Amino acid sequence: MFTIVSKMREEYSVMCRFVDYHLKIGVPKILIYFDGEEGKDYSDMFLQAYDPDRVTFMVLQGMDLPDMNGESKPTKVLQHFVHEQAQKLAATEWVLTLDADEYLLPSKDRISSLIKLVPPNVSSFQIPVAEAMWGPDDQFGSPFGSTYFRTPFCPRGRGQAEKGYLRALLSVLAWLIYGRDGWLFPNNTAGHSLGRHFFRSSVKFDSIGAHNAWIGQLKVTRPSREFFGKKAMMQVAHFDAIGFERWVEKLRRRITREFQFNTRRAPRLFQFAEFEKAYVSYSKTDDDREIIALMKRFYRLNWFQFTFLRLIGCGFRADIFRDLER
Repeated sequence: MFTIVSKMREEYSVMCRFVDYHLKIGVPKILIYFDGEEGKDYSDMFLQAYDPDRVTFMVLQGMDLPDMNGESKPTKVLQHFVHEQAQKLAATEWVLTLDADEYLLPSKDRISSLIKLVPPNVSSFQIPVAEAMWGPDDQFGSPFGSTYFRTPFCPRGRGQAEKGYLRALLSVLAWLIYGRDGWLFPNNTAGHSLGRHFFRSSVKFDSIGAHNAWIGQLKVTRPSREFFGKKAMMQVAHFDAIGFERWVEKLRRRITREFQFNTRRAPRLFQFAEFEKAYVSYSKTDDDREIIALMKRFYRLNWFQFTFLRLIGCGFRADIFRDLER
């Protein structure tokens, strides 16, 4: 089957949720690379909680990391390092890279059969993202309580539609669904819309990122719909907001530069600029109304929006954690 690799810096409970879910859907091996000194406190906890043959927990700060001096994109270099290490440790042909807030959606009975459809000459393939949203009957702000999902208008990113009538059509579509905020969701997501990718452990890549892999200057990652058909049969559920308390912590890390934020997308830059202003106000007054209002603006769907998205094939509902228990 495949190995999951994740570079993360999260609370123990968030990491355990990630591991527990993927073990339950049948993933044979999970590699966690913790990016923070405090990860040393979790090493023994992981050894006691999980079978080391299935879950390996490592702290990056204790490893022989590449020299970052002079690097213009240190995050990209570190991602490649982690992915190369995963290739060496994986006993499976395929490796899937995920963040701690991302979850693979197909049932465990479907994963193996789907991967077998990938041609032998393909070294990396990308699966689409589904962004988790709180819906009208979800408990807003509850951690991982989102049961509504929206998917990108263009599965491979808005860059696919940068020219011609399609770009204009998507702008109109976003305006119909989100009104004046349509420009904030040009491809129907607040977070990334590129999805995640599988890459072969046996192939030498020159760069392995979060969404694509390169050999030389050639991007070799192929869209999964080429093998699985137009319908997304394998997706990544992205809980970009997770919950209110976790979002506040995420803002603190970005503002204090504990977490490097790499994006040039105007909607995403605007989003975090607005959240940063709200966080500064919250830290002074302990009044969370501005942050909550922004979270609703970016991560909640009303009935009209969800119905519209479902009609055009860009929305669905799933309680992925409860469904797994059934």
